[in-house]
Amino acid sequence: MFRFYPHLLFHKGKASFVMLLLLMNISFYSVSVGALANDQSNDYSEPEIKAALTYNILHFVDWPSKDLLVCVYSNNQAYINSFKAIPEFTKSGDSLTVQFLKPEQPGLHQQSCDVVFIGDDINEKTTELLQSLNQHQLTIGETNQFIQQGGMINFVRKDFKIKFEVNVPAFDKADLKISSQVLRIAERVYNSKDHE
Repeated sequence: MFRFYPHLLFHKGKASFVMLLLLMNISFYSVSVGALANDQSNDYSEPEIKAALTYNILHFVDWPSKDLLVCVYSNNQAYINSFKAIPEFTKSGDSLTVQFLKPEQPGLHQQSCDVVFIGDDINEKTTELLQSLNQHQLTIGETNQFIQQGGMINFVRKDFKIKFEVNVPAFDKADLKISSQVLRIAERVYNSKDHE
């Protein structure tokens, strides 16, 4: 269950994001865009929901370090604004930093990323970006071929809801472990037999 951190409300531009996280109350059920809009008079965009899901998912991964760096590959201003609103701390109080990268930047910058979000506007560079990453890096995307390209978590739209798929062999390859809680609510879980 999401713990409330009142100090996060005082960060400019973060109040709306914190409200979204509270609404999601992630004991981790798929998020309905329509349901969020109906539950509150606020209207949350798809990028805001995906940024909030990213924030929540990272808490269900066993990390080798406590402080985390989220790197975002997207030129879409809605994604940039949504990821800028992510709290600066994890739910356990560790540091959380968001960095925005361009696909043409040298790979040196992305090597320190713990979480790499690749927006669908970077689709033509996805395979190249995924192949340049190291172990212990969680990859999240939103394209039809993201799992087949080696990504770990892929956001999909189904019946006006944002859901996600999980690629277990990609987690194994990156030497990361994701909680079974996430696997239970995923729209689809890919195992090694799905890639044969």
